[in-house]
Amino acid sequence: MLYGERIQLARIFSDGQSTDFDKIRETIKLLHDLEVGPKEAAELQPYVERIIRAFNDWLEREQKECSVPPTQDQSAAGFQILADELGDMGNVVQIAEQRGWTFEQVLKLPYTEVFTIWKVSAANARFEQRYMALMERKSNKHGYHS
Repeated sequence: MLYGERIQLARIFSDGQSTDFDKIRETIKLLHDLEVGPKEAAELQPYVERIIRAFNDWLEREQKECSVPPTQDQSAAGFQILADELGDMGNVVQIAEQRGWTFEQVLKLPYTEVFTIWKVSAANARFEQRYMALMERKSNKHGYHS
């Protein structure tokens, strides 16, 4: 699955207005470029349910392995508001800027590559937070205040 498809699947699966038939039809169209009617959709429902379970497993992995909890200051400054405003495109822009790629190139990356980029970035960010906290404690212990 490509990263752009992952973004579209998230929208399909989270759309509270769509019927199960619509979600099956849109999923099959997205992943296989096939149009399906009601009979085919009923036959494909177990397949799409497996896709949804796998997708949710990946979302859990993203939360566990690729997230960096905001600091108290970041939360107070509106970190969640920023995340909500940027949505999926925030990730696309960030990867594109880091790598010198176009948005289209990022959206066409295999999702597993994007996941790996996130995982490495998150590990580095968590380390940086721990390091900054350690330096702050050392600074306070020795009486250095900025």
